[in-house]
Amino acid sequence: MNFNDMYPSKYLKKEDVPVPRTVTIKGIGSAIVGRGQGEEKNILYFNELKEMVLNKANAFTIFEAYGEPVNWPGKRVEVFTDPSVMFGGKRVGGLRLRIPSQNGPVWTLEQAITECAAVGIKQAELISYLKSKGSAGYKPDRDTASVKSLLATRVEKEQGFDSLPEPPAGRDESEIPF
Repeated sequence: MNFNDMYPSKYLKKEDVPVPRTVTIKGIGSAIVGRGQGEEKNILYFNELKEMVLNKANAFTIFEAYGEPVNWPGKRVEVFTDPSVMFGGKRVGGLRLRIPSQNGPVWTLEQAITECAAVGIKQAELISYLKSKGSAGYKPDRDTASVKSLLATRVEKEQGFDSLPEPPAGRDESEIPF
């Protein structure tokens, strides 16, 4: 038994989402959260996961994409752990939401490496490929499509196909270095 199993939470926490998960919003409400008198907080309900305390940053992400909360049920969001989240002046990590890519969820560098390894692509080959596409570092929103293209290329070559789709153009320079 690990520590989080010893002290379960009614609400979603970063330890519950070790890899990004695309989920469907069931609804939004509010609840008293905390000990004693507690504090009223907005709560986001999902079909696939337990409920999540909805902070303003995450609410704004959904609002920008889908408008007023009345429009949110049935919409898809991706829940992921962001290690840079600050609380009380300390970097503690936390949950963030983003709108899923039309091409499916984005992959962290670790997920990209794992997917590539499954078809025999080594980490060095993946990084070399991304550099050849103009990436100076891995950025999930930008590079997931390129990784999927590399994977498709490898599978097509193994199956005897020669045509390859080009990864999308346009590079954002605010990225994570390799």
